[in-house]
Amino acid sequence: MFDRLPEKNVVKPHHLVTEIIESEDGVRAILANGTEEQGDVIVGCDGVNSIVRQAMWANANKMMPGFITLAEKRSEATCLLGMAPTPIGLGTRDMTCVHEHGFSFLFLTQPNHVYFFVFSKLAKQLQCPESRRWTDKDAESVAEKMTPNFALGGNTGIESVAVLTNELHRLARTTPSGRPTQQAITATFQRYQQLRSARVRKIHFVSGFITRLQAFDGVLMRFTARYVVPLLIGDRRIADQLGYLVRDSPKLDFIPLVSRKGTMAWNDERRDLLSEDDPRQKKKVILQQSLVVTAACMLILTCMWWWSWWRRQASE
Repeated sequence: MFDRLPEKNVVKPHHLVTEIIESEDGVRAILANGTEEQGDVIVGCDGVNSIVRQAMWANANKMMPGFITLAEKRSEATCLLGMAPTPIGLGTRDMTCVHEHGFSFLFLTQPNHVYFFVFSKLAKQLQCPESRRWTDKDAESVAEKMTPNFALGGNTGIESVAVLTNELHRLARTTPSGRPTQQAITATFQRYQQLRSARVRKIHFVSGFITRLQAFDGVLMRFTARYVVPLLIGDRRIADQLGYLVRDSPKLDFIPLVSRKGTMAWNDERRDLLSEDDPRQKKKVILQQSLVVTAACMLILTCMWWWSWWRRQASE
């Protein structure tokens, strides 16, 4: 990407942003070496302890007190990510899943490497910007406890970058003077939020549910993972759900894309995809919701029966 930039001197590596100042004339980034950069928009891709995000939180609460709550700044899980040469005997495209209480692992094999993700629940929640780092002792203690996870955080971030890039490109194209007004910038970010909100909430819910399910988070999740999913749903359905989420991902809309065929087609390339207003699509949604409700009722009845049986055994 760097080699394709028409003006490489605009990239300044090894510079730390320490403060962001917003005004009616634009926004300024104050760097650690005392210099500053000024522009119309700042897009933060600066990690978990993001200076940009902290500035956004502060500005949001200044305009609407209490808008960003403490609950949004908490973390209850940690992750260890690693890669290694693929051991002899493993496949070249396998996903290995093993459930264990309090842990959620994912192993993915490729021809030359195996990637592993270790998710574990923290003993106590952390408050941003507090963080926890893995030690060698931590890694050794969970080396034999593995469960899968959707790991959609990075993918969701990439999607957001694509949508925001589309909106900023559209803004630049419709601004002949070269510099957009504050009203135009605000409208662009409002549209970006509208486009992303529903999808991010959906991914957040599904990803969180799968994490708790596969980490045996509580008696109900443990029972569901060990008995309901294998007997009523199946692992293939869980894998398909990931495909259903991914194939609805946004794309850059101002550059030509080479279409590639896979197991699942992208939603914007599917000829069988029905619009939301199509009666057949409405019937399909109703059927899916009915199946979900039916499965939930079966789960509740099963849990009630199991709990009643356990109490009888305990009383005897």
